[in-house]
Amino acid sequence: MEGYLNKAAAIIDLHERGFSEDFKIVGDKILWIQRKLFFTAKNLSLVEVYRFIERDGSELLILGATLLPHFATGILMWQFKHPTDRSPAIIFDKIKELMADVPDRTRHVNRLEVCKFHLQ
Repeated sequence: MEGYLNKAAAIIDLHERGFSEDFKIVGDKILWIQRKLFFTAKNLSLVEVYRFIERDGSELLILGATLLPHFATGILMWQFKHPTDRSPAIIFDKIKELMADVPDRTRHVNRLEVCKFHLQ
């Protein structure tokens, strides 16, 4: 399994591999920042997930995603104390589903937990 030692490395690598768009969770919608368009979470297909656990216990997920029907690939970042905090349930369900399919998906690096998941 490939992982990253820091968030910047994960973002840079995703950008270098074509994840060039930026997405943001706004309420129960996904905002495609460059196009200023809103979509429902059902239009989001997760490709990769990187999980960073901070010292204060908060988590940051950096999601490599494809937004359908436009096939725009980009990054969605989601920071939270608990996975159900301020997130559309469908996003949380997609992440749980993706994580459940990948065995042995965690490794520890200097108090920072880095995970990478692939949706095949």
